[in-house]
Amino acid sequence: MYKRQLPTCAALGNLNNNPADMRYEDTCGMVYDDVTQVVNRITVAKSNISTASQTPVTRTIEYGKTYTWTVRVPNTGNAATNNLIVTETLGAGWEGIAAVKGSLASAIFTITEGAGGSTIVWNIGRLALGTTWTATFSAKAEDLGTDYRNTLTAHTQCATAGCGQSVAVPTYSSPLQDFN
Repeated sequence: MYKRQLPTCAALGNLNNNPADMRYEDTCGMVYDDVTQVVNRITVAKSNISTASQTPVTRTIEYGKTYTWTVRVPNTGNAATNNLIVTETLGAGWEGIAAVKGSLASAIFTITEGAGGSTIVWNIGRLALGTTWTATFSAKAEDLGTDYRNTLTAHTQCATAGCGQSVAVPTYSSPLQDFN
């Protein structure tokens, strides 16, 4: 029986002049090292979605008015993303939520509205190296709403199910105070 060691994610970029030594070990602990150690250049290909954003970041809102945000998820790494999912979570102060597919025609999205908050989930899939996915969404400020915060979350997963990356970006809205 042979025991296989699972790979781990390396940092983005070139890893020059690092020794690579291939070996394996059986379940009894016997090491088999039949490959000579060689210095090689290994380039780690990895997407980078860490600069995802939504604008505006803050705003003052007035009850009953509809507001729009723009979501941007650029891939600034050195490889395409895999299985990119973008989620916008809206607090309990919003209703009448609407969204668009975004810049990739293949993107699919769902909107789930609830009394305690709502979500928009875009299933982007693959995002090519050096491209930016953008979309807009809008929501109407509820009277007596309790939470006007929105949080953008983007998550990507490598094709091998490892190397996942996530980023979360909150925005805040403050109700305009009024007196009768």
